[in-house]
Formats: sequence, structure tokens, C-alpha cells
Amino acid sequence: MKPRVILAILALVTLTTGSCKKDSGSKEPYNLANTEWQGKADMYGRDFNPMKVSFKENHILEVVFVPVDDPSTKFTFAGSWAKADDSDNVEFQFTKGLETVTGKATLTDNNMKMADGKFKTSGDENLDAGSFDITRQ
Repeated sequence: MKPRVILAILALVTLTTGSCKKDSGSKEPYNLANTEWQGKADMYGRDFNPMKVSFKENHILEVVFVPVDDPSTKFTFAGSWAKADDSDNVEFQFTKGLETVTGKATLTDNNMKMADGKFKTSGDENLDAGSFDITRQ
């Protein structure tokens, strides 16, 4: 009789824990629209601080770079952004001269940071053109 009782308890415990467990493969949706981010960046060996990124409605993007060596200058670019609801990966693009610059990063720290982001350019997609670390404001 004891083995049946133990078997019944094990079955109950297995059913209870299995039904309450959250699917570890799914991500909570996070929408970047209408968020402001700020941090630092470097591109082609030049440092920028701050770098400001505005993720706007309809996937419209605005990026502002302020060079460390000339803080009175500001470079502003328009572009677009993309992020799947079930992913932490963010990608944005803007045009700089004749090149398209693509920034890629992963959301971390409860959707508050994008650290170790990388810039690639259409001129040489295999070469890292720079990097960025930004935090949600």
C-alpha cells in the first residue's frame, strides 16, 4: 500500500509543479516606442558623449551624437528601428552621408540598458565601425 501512496503523491507533485511553471522560452513584450536613451559611443575612432537615441512611434528614430573633442557640435540623424515583441534584440538604422549605419544591441537590466552595442556600416558590413552603451532615461 505504501508504494501506491508514494506514487500518487509523486504524480500530484509533478502535475502541480508542471502546471505552474512559466514557459522559459517566452519573453515579456517590451515596446521601445516613445522612449529616450542616453550614453556614450565611439565611431571610427571618435568618442561621443552624450549619444542620445529617441525611439519614436511608427518605428521612427532620431540619433544625436555630441563629440567629446568638440561639445559645441551636434550631429543629428533620422532613421528607423525594429524589435520583435518576444525578443531582447534591438536594431536601428540611420543614414550618414552615403552610408547606412546599423546599430545592434541587446536589452538588459530589466529593459533599462543596451550595453555592448555595435555599429556596422553599409561600406563594410564585416567591420565594426564602433560601439555604444546607452541607458533608458
